[in-house]
Order: sequence, then C-alpha cells, then structure tokens
Amino acid sequence: MPIPYIKSKDDLDLYISQNDYVMINFTASWCGPCKAVAPILEQLYSDPEQRYNMIEMVKVDLDSQQEVSRRYEVSSVPTFVFVERGKETSRTVGGNVPEIKQKLDAFREKAPDGLKRKERGTPVKVADELKPYISGNYEILNSTVHTGGFEALNAMSLYASGDLRDTIKKSTEKTGIISDADAQLLLHVPLMNISKVYSILLKLKKPEYKPEYVLDEEDYAQETQSPSVVKVWANHTSLISFDDAASDANPGHIEKVGEPDENGWYECRLKFVRFQKTQSLTIFVDGEDEDLHTLIDDIVIVGLSGEAKDQPTLSALEED
Repeated sequence: MPIPYIKSKDDLDLYISQNDYVMINFTASWCGPCKAVAPILEQLYSDPEQRYNMIEMVKVDLDSQQEVSRRYEVSSVPTFVFVERGKETSRTVGGNVPEIKQKLDAFREKAPDGLKRKERGTPVKVADELKPYISGNYEILNSTVHTGGFEALNAMSLYASGDLRDTIKKSTEKTGIISDADAQLLLHVPLMNISKVYSILLKLKKPEYKPEYVLDEEDYAQETQSPSVVKVWANHTSLISFDDAASDANPGHIEKVGEPDENGWYECRLKFVRFQKTQSLTIFVDGEDEDLHTLIDDIVIVGLSGEAKDQPTLSALEED
C-alpha cells in the first residue's frame, strides 16, 4: 500500500488523532528531489519486516494543500515534519535520507511494542460488552475526535506515565481519567466531522489497582469515587469555566448518574435533537464528595459521523 496523500486539513488532523507517531512529507509534482527520495520512502513504509509499521506516513501536496502548508510554515520541498502525539518534534528540509531514517528510528524506539499505524477513518472495534448500546447504524465516534484540540481541566491520567488523550483515542489499553484537586472534571472534545451524537458511555467500574497508577494504593482505595452528575453541551468553541458549568441549569443534557451495568458501563443517552449537528462536546462531571477524586475508567462516544466540517452540505446528517 503506497503512502497516502491527505485530502484536506481535517484529513490530516484525523491521521494525527489516530496515530501517536506521524511523518508528514510535503512534496510537489515538479520537485526533482521529491521524486528521487519517493521510492526510498515507499520502501520504508511497506517494509516487509514491518520495522516502521507503528509510524504513519502521509504526503501533502504543497500546491493543492496550501492551508496545511501555511499551518506548518512550509515553503520548500521536500520537507518532512515529525509529529508525536499531535505535536511537532522535529523536521528535515531536503531529501536527506540518513537523517529521515534516523528520526524514524527514534520514533520506532519510543513506540510501545505491538503498536501499529491506523489508516484514516479506521473504525473502533466494538467490544461485546458495548454492543447492547450501539444498535442500527450507530458507531463509535472516538476515531473522529480531533485529539490535538482535546482539553481537560482539573484532570490527570489514571496512569502516572499516561496521556489524557489515551482515553479518547482508543490506541492503548491504558485508559482512565481522574480529577485532581477536587471532584470536578471538565472536558472539551472537538470532532473532525459534523456528527449526530446519540450517547456517551462512561465506564465507572473501578479497575483493580496497578502500581503504574498516579495514586498510591491506599489513596486509590479510599479517595476515589464514581461521578454523581454529568452535564453535556454541544458546539462550544472552547472550554467554559467550572463556575459556568456548575451553575448552568439548562445545558444540552444533564442527568444524575445511576448504577452501571454488570461490566461497569453507564449510558448517558443524550437529548438527540440537541446533538444532531455536533462539532464539539463539552462534558462536565462532578462527584458526590467534593474532597474525593472522581474516576472515569473509559469514555466512548456513540452516534453517526457526518461530513467533514469544511464540506458545504449536510444532507447526510439531515436524514433520519
């Protein structure tokens, strides 16, 4: 399979959101050095020994994708931008193959064993325990979250070495978000596509303690709790304040959290009419005891993914 060309800014964002390690190759049809290095890059991408299959590589045409070129301030080709967990870590200008390979090798050494690149739009596999909550044409929308724009206030990863975005990305089993200074959590979840959001699934079952957790065993056992209330808003462009979230008596959705199912999942079924053209979700969570940490082991967003935000029509979304 050849290295894919991105089709838009949102297309690139989706690749980045789904892969921890990405090399962006800015190229052009008229560029001689680009053509010279291309076969070598294709060999690395399709390496039969799969030495680089944890790294996604994409091409950006300098002329047709000017918005992306401006974003990364690229004016000459070839240019190679290396992105780790949504952030640029380095770049190489020119077809310096040894330097490019050195940077790919650095990514390879950092990547966890078993990690593999995900193609754009790769659907999240539905676990058996989630199937009762995902019926008809609904799907898990986590793969369409723009994790580069994801924000979380008063939040820590459950794992000391974890990343808060892991719970949304579904690229690792090390999920879990826990409140920090008090019981409240506030999340901003931007979506790549304008989507119909049907429900938010929260895994509330407290997992068995692991030494890698950010809390010690005693605090984990005695100082954590499940959420007692959840509020959700659609289409805020950025995070609202905790005061505004707590005081808003008429959000897009509000409910007191009840008991989870036997697998620990709790379904927040949203008021669908308010979430039919959703570009982002703001999620506020509070616990019963303000002095305890509120723990959510996993978050799954369920709905129908619509068209990319830069598309002019919403006909697919307006069909029930």
